[in-house]
Amino acid sequence: SISSLSYRAKAVGVHKCNGASGGTVFSMFLLETGIIILLSLILVAFLLLNFREMIEEMLEVRLTSLFALGRIWVPLSVIGILFLIGGVIPGRMFSRIPVSQVFRHYTEGKKGWKRPLLFIQFLGVAFICGLMCVIMAQYHYVLSKDTGYDARRIATSDIYFESDSERDAARQFFRGLPYVEDVESASYPPCIGMSGMRILNESGQSLFSSRYCVETENYPKMMGMTMKEGRMARERNEAVVNETFAKTMRWGDDVVGRIVHQGNTGLGDLRVVGVLKDFHTASFYVSQQPLIVRCGRFGGSIHVRLKEPFAENLRRLNTEAATAFPTKTVDFYSLEFEMQDAYGVVRVFRDATILAAVVMFFVMLMGLIGYTTDEVRRRSKEIAIRKVNGAESSTILEMLSRDVLWVATPAVIMGTIGSWYVNGIWMDLFAIQVPLGWPVYVLVGIANLLIITVCVIWKAWRIANENPVQSIKSE
Repeated sequence: SISSLSYRAKAVGVHKCNGASGGTVFSMFLLETGIIILLSLILVAFLLLNFREMIEEMLEVRLTSLFALGRIWVPLSVIGILFLIGGVIPGRMFSRIPVSQVFRHYTEGKKGWKRPLLFIQFLGVAFICGLMCVIMAQYHYVLSKDTGYDARRIATSDIYFESDSERDAARQFFRGLPYVEDVESASYPPCIGMSGMRILNESGQSLFSSRYCVETENYPKMMGMTMKEGRMARERNEAVVNETFAKTMRWGDDVVGRIVHQGNTGLGDLRVVGVLKDFHTASFYVSQQPLIVRCGRFGGSIHVRLKEPFAENLRRLNTEAATAFPTKTVDFYSLEFEMQDAYGVVRVFRDATILAAVVMFFVMLMGLIGYTTDEVRRRSKEIAIRKVNGAESSTILEMLSRDVLWVATPAVIMGTIGSWYVNGIWMDLFAIQVPLGWPVYVLVGIANLLIITVCVIWKAWRIANENPVQSIKSE
């Protein structure tokens, strides 16, 4: 907008020569800016309405509260600043300048002040693109990575029973439902995390804290967990440990039959009767933890594997279970959705980064197109003279591209390095990280430079292939 003012000076001079007053010129600028801002606000309203849920999730606030009376000054201030820069200042400037001065002081725009702005745009796009690629890759990685158990079509709810007869009746009820494949129970769903148990040495000193869970005998089989050796615990003083537990205790391959001394005095020592292959407890924010499992009675966190269609059968399960257990709170939910919810913050950050990348990309394109258009217009006669003296179209395109790449290359390198640094800090939140290396950042940088070069060539193609006589003869 600012760079176009010098080119609009002659048009304003012509208006004044034909009788336009200062007020007419001023109102012309205000009307033009007002129409552009109005169209922008209509587009903003359309985007807000259609992406309302995503925006509210990202901001964690209702959309209507953003435009409450106490905050309405923020968007109004933005609109006011845009109107002032785009309409009031240039309109007032041209309405007060005499027509003779407009023609006399008309000069070609210089590019010195544009390059720093272009540098910032290139840097910002490279930074946000590097950030976006890694965040998207990490989010997909933690959702698709094998956890060591099968959460598909599993519905779970916390229901506690007071007597053995009540437990048996509940188990029979769930197994009798035609859309239920299997039902078992545990203390906690594996993705939520489990309580701790202090593991002691023979002298009673604390060694470490292990995760601890009570499960029905067939729970590991239903969940697709693998028993590496031995069997599931059946008695009160029996236990099953995972591979990490055995490694932490430095038992080697001789695990079954070992005695575990633990801090719960009511249970006493536990004898290991089996080893579970490691499955990930909690989320991938934490590393693999040692686990000890005992056999328990039916109840607590009920796990039901449903047949397809899962969503419909989940609704039926909640309805029929609530009717069967009217004195208990029944709320079955998808275990897969619960696992995804653990990474809700990552999903919101990913969506916000994608949105920022799209916005930054279009801002960069607008800046680059404006800069290239100005340069082509400013150097049109120079380009024509070069062509008269034998320069090929490819030479002209190379010259203009090189001029932009001198700005773009260091900006993209700095932006990519910045994204690498920030990604490193962010990835420290995860114990399990997607295996990405420096080639990803190299590809991001190359892709940015390629898009910039293509954009410059596209805008300069016409002038590079135009008859030089057209540029030289035109005023």
